Amino acid sequence: MLFTPRYSGVTSRIESSQGTTRVANPQGTSISLGISPTEGSWTTVIASTAYDSYGLLLNLNNGFTDSVSVTSYIDIGVGAAGSETEIVSDIFSVSAGSYLTTEGQWFYFPVFVKAGTRISVRGRANAAAKTIRAYVQLKQFAQKSSPICTKVQYLTGNAVTAGTTSKGSWTSLGVAAGLANFGFVFFSAALTATTLNNLSYHCDFAIGDGTNFSIIQQDVLLTSNSAENITFTGLMDLVNVPVKTGVTFYGRAQCSGTPQAFAMALIGGY
Repeated sequence: MLFTPRYSGVTSRIESSQGTTRVANPQGTSISLGISPTEGSWTTVIASTAYDSYGLLLNLNNGFTDSVSVTSYIDIGVGAAGSETEIVSDIFSVSAGSYLTTEGQWFYFPVFVKAGTRISVRGRANAAAKTIRAYVQLKQFAQKSSPICTKVQYLTGNAVTAGTTSKGSWTSLGVAAGLANFGFVFFSAALTATTLNNLSYHCDFAIGDGTNFSIIQQDVLLTSNSAENITFTGLMDLVNVPVKTGVTFYGRAQCSGTPQAFAMALIGGY
């Protein structure tokens, strides 16, 4: 269920995992990924948080390899080494771009993290010997009440065929088990082709019954380039929707050129 502390909305302080380290590309802590389905080891990104936090920004960058589609699933944990508890699970990332040229991929999670907490990251990928950089910012000193989640996780997804001169057909992203327990959703999209081209995609997400569709996010931008960098702007956009058992989510997209292999996914928080 959602947790609403007294002050949890607008914040006046951001705590960063950057510390005194000079900004660079790649940015953040290097995370060694396991080979799916095996998770890599937990790696500390913040040893101890200074204050209570009411939201977490995660940047994933430099997770790409030329001519390889690197699919990663990332977890965020809290707690002492060896006793980590996941608060964010299986966040879907494909070929996270350069921090210098594309900003990588940003995610926002409205989770509560208590002062003095160790934050760590781990993950897995579809190929051996892969790393990704993780950079975290925490929202603190909140001044206005708003819902906070205790857990965020990947729910469901599917391959989608993007259109060219118009949006492609609506494609079901599926119905996740226990979806009625989730208080908000947000969406992710990624290209799964091995070699990427310089293209832009506009993505729509909707609730529907297969015939009628109610759009809840429209024209969210995803870009790719020939260096295998992917940037998706929708990862920080939370959507408060009336989630009921049996509700089906749909996705569609339009491409600036000839579309490549493409997928959309649904993430929920409770």
